[in-house]
Amino acid sequence: MEGQAAEEPKREPKQATLSSLLKEFGLESPLDLVWSHATNNHAFLQETLNGGRVHMMEADVLMGRHEAVGAEDVGPIPIMAPPPALSSDLSFVEFARAVREHHMKGGRRIGVKLDFKDPDAVVPVLQNLTLEGVGVDSPVWVNADIWRGPGGMEPKINATVFLEACRKYSPHASLSVGWTTGPGGLHGIPGTLIGVAGYRPKHINVALRDLRAAGLLPEERNSSAIRDIDGRNETALITFPVSAIYTRLSAERSDTFDRLLGASDGCTLTLWGEDTISGSQYVETGGMSKYKGKIFVDTKPPKIAGILFEHRNALSALLISVIVLPMVVLILLNM
Repeated sequence: MEGQAAEEPKREPKQATLSSLLKEFGLESPLDLVWSHATNNHAFLQETLNGGRVHMMEADVLMGRHEAVGAEDVGPIPIMAPPPALSSDLSFVEFARAVREHHMKGGRRIGVKLDFKDPDAVVPVLQNLTLEGVGVDSPVWVNADIWRGPGGMEPKINATVFLEACRKYSPHASLSVGWTTGPGGLHGIPGTLIGVAGYRPKHINVALRDLRAAGLLPEERNSSAIRDIDGRNETALITFPVSAIYTRLSAERSDTFDRLLGASDGCTLTLWGEDTISGSQYVETGGMSKYKGKIFVDTKPPKIAGILFEHRNALSALLISVIVLPMVVLILLNM
């Protein structure tokens, strides 16, 4: 109507690319990205938002009880907490609104990485991402372990269900999808004895299969735009979180991640977990140097797993002498 102020157009979240993410934070390399971890309560959230160093906040999401004073007990809702926690003083809605308000007031740009720990939290959180404006002013990643990896258990979150939910409810969010890991199994620590520990072609194959089936990666040998996703193209950022320790074992086979990172221009890795050397140093000069420019690093100093990895050759020799050799002798004696 004449004389009536024009309504401000609604701002829609944008699909991130690797280059747009780096530009957002003024970084030259993905190695320069700084993370916060377990940003799962009001105090730490405000500390991180008002600090000056972090680029991406990692926070865990599951269904549980909201502990806020005066909050009604309405049953499980999405809260910010890691397993095995059952409650938190910070709900997902409060988390999202705090981030949005921080940006609306002119606060420093800071991205969000939501680490889903509970399959029941996926749909309600993704539905609310856009409603709460998360991703309008800064990057948002949605993370989950959706495939079984080296030494890992079956994932709690189904790959097909998760990918379809991301596609339907939050197509602007960057996918951060990876594998469960653990110490056991053929491709876990025991696999170091016969050189099969770490990420193997079968782990890469299932990831590429599921992402292509969901229309989130182009078909093999086809560089055309990704099908069925409005606004998503072959440069859309997808990152695969990989255990630093198992990645170092996998990198001994130089082509392990070639197909994964070559699936689209937007495919990257994120090194996580314990490591015995600086993750950035390893990417710059070590076995992963050929992928430099496509790797984020979120590692920490070694504890038990890192120390075991560093001494894996000695441990393998010990296992052989204590277990394998006596068995061979026993077999020979009974022949």
